[in-house]
Amino acid sequence: HLPTAAELRTLLEQHQQQHSRALGSAVQQVQAQVRTWAHTGPEASRLARLAACGASPTTLLQAYLTARTLPSSVTDSASAVRPLLTEAVGACESEAAPGASFTALITPWLALGALSRRRVLQDSVLLRKSEISLVPALDAAERGSETADFHFQLSALAGQQQRPADAPGMTIKQWRWRGMLSEFCVAEPSEPREGAPAILLVHGFGAFGDQWRGNLGALAAAGYRVFAPTLPGYGRSEKAAALYSQDLWRDHLRDFVLQQVGGPVVVAGNSIGGFIGASLAADCPDLVRGVALLNSAGPVDAAFTLEGWQRAIAAKKPPPKLLVQLLSRSLFLYLELSIGRTLQWLYPTNPVRADKWLGDEIYRAACDPGALEVFQSVFYLPPPRALNHLVHDQYRGPAAVIQGVLDPLNDARTRAASLQATCPGIYTALIQAGHCPHDEQPGKVNAALLSFIEERVLGSSSSSSRVKVEVEEEEAVVNVSA
Repeated sequence: HLPTAAELRTLLEQHQQQHSRALGSAVQQVQAQVRTWAHTGPEASRLARLAACGASPTTLLQAYLTARTLPSSVTDSASAVRPLLTEAVGACESEAAPGASFTALITPWLALGALSRRRVLQDSVLLRKSEISLVPALDAAERGSETADFHFQLSALAGQQQRPADAPGMTIKQWRWRGMLSEFCVAEPSEPREGAPAILLVHGFGAFGDQWRGNLGALAAAGYRVFAPTLPGYGRSEKAAALYSQDLWRDHLRDFVLQQVGGPVVVAGNSIGGFIGASLAADCPDLVRGVALLNSAGPVDAAFTLEGWQRAIAAKKPPPKLLVQLLSRSLFLYLELSIGRTLQWLYPTNPVRADKWLGDEIYRAACDPGALEVFQSVFYLPPPRALNHLVHDQYRGPAAVIQGVLDPLNDARTRAASLQATCPGIYTALIQAGHCPHDEQPGKVNAALLSFIEERVLGSSSSSSRVKVEVEEEEAVVNVSA
């Protein structure tokens, strides 16, 4: 007996109720708010109108593929819903995210199994051979179906692919978010520490969850559940056409904590992952017990104001599309040809960690369909909020800066000092390492992160409100002043 739609809805509601009961009241409130946003947002409204029109998924696909080409006078099976699809496509498409209409309007049907990827590709090719040739929707459908199929096959092979050898106890799992497949790593403790939050590790630009290979097992051995998601657009996660931004990645982390972790976390992020983690802490403080910034991206500005930031967003104009394509292709090609040298440069004290596996995996991800478009999204990112504003003014919870002071990308010591000045009392650890200290010197980062959690998050020591970790040659020495 196959369940009816009503029975499926009842089963889903029962599962959601059971899941919610396992969460704390504060997390339940966040979950309820997110559910409200999901049900009332413009994307949900568009999908609800499409579902209510009574057309079959194949009819909706035909209407999507011909939304901007056939005149309203043409009568076919899709003519009744074509105006609705035309309006929806116009609302979803932008220079920053060409093809995003396919992800928003058609991918949900693929995720539900109501449409197959091969059917989408077949219908697109058939229309391409007919008189309809110059149609952006056809390009979006062809790229979208190929990208979705590629990552579906990639996820099926996940267990057979080469993984880092120094990540004992790490398990690879898949999660579908907003119709897109995402991968994440998880390490469960053999002896869970009662009352301890989970640890959420967020990678930087161009990296992936596996890069926390030297941290997952060690942190789990200390009694913590440890999760390292690969953000959409990176690694082995799907690179669908979407408006990639700080907000999208923050929302991904928020929903990951709600749906996969099931409770508050200590979030530790490297590079742009530090900024995304800080954004999660600032905007969803009930989900975060502590935040650690590892050579984090994002400006540090003591004079930052929300009004000035909003004016900067309003004033920013998108760069010319041709310029974006030329610059992104040139930079992409350069990075592809210099991955090995760049990694060695970023790992100055331990270049052995910049090994063949890491370089090969970065190169492999750069060759995925959709990877170039994700890279191009950098040119359209809105101005960010100041890092100190997120941590000190909005989040106001336990925070740490764990800094590789030999970072060749910026003056890491000065940035750490600026964070100390703008976030009084922040836990500070300065480590002899480059831009990715968690992978270059995992032992030292693990020690600093566990110390921060013990002292600031769990409050199990009588340390002062200010801790500074000073660097002496190659060893980090903790000095705690009373």
